Amino acid sequence: METAGSDETPLALEILTDAENKLLERREVEAVFKGLSGKLTRNNAVETIASNLKVNAKQVHLVTLLPSAGLRSVKGLFYVYSKEAEAKEHLPKYLSLRMLPKEERQKVAAAEKAKAEAKPAEKPAKPAGKAPEKPAEKPAAKAEAKPEAKAETKAEPKPAAKPAAKESK
Repeated sequence: METAGSDETPLALEILTDAENKLLERREVEAVFKGLSGKLTRNNAVETIASNLKVNAKQVHLVTLLPSAGLRSVKGLFYVYSKEAEAKEHLPKYLSLRMLPKEERQKVAAAEKAKAEAKPAEKPAKPAGKAPEKPAEKPAAKAEAKPEAKAETKAEPKPAAKPAAKESK
């Protein structure tokens, strides 16, 4: 039995599987936290797994944390990487972002937004040699052609397949 951080609630942890994935250079651990549905936080789950496996908490990455219907248990899938670079290469960015505190997540989001806004401003202007009128004509021509094509398809009569089926009986 492990204990949670501040509330000193014992965490009943049962490791279901602990498999070594040599191709991706990680351990894949499935565990069940009994009686903690609604009380378990992501950080508590990671810390508990890290202490149970005797690894650093930064090496443990939470993938899913799912409560069981009708029970008070929570099932989690964790990946344990030996190198942080491997984790960044294999896992989506959102998995590491959702482990951050809310303030840090907002800082990262603001930095990415500023970076995205700065990127379009750096793009060079289009060459002046091309005439801007030609692209404007093409969409207009396509818009006119589409209604005509729809009108032609509606005017075609549908073949009478049902009477032919009755005659074959």
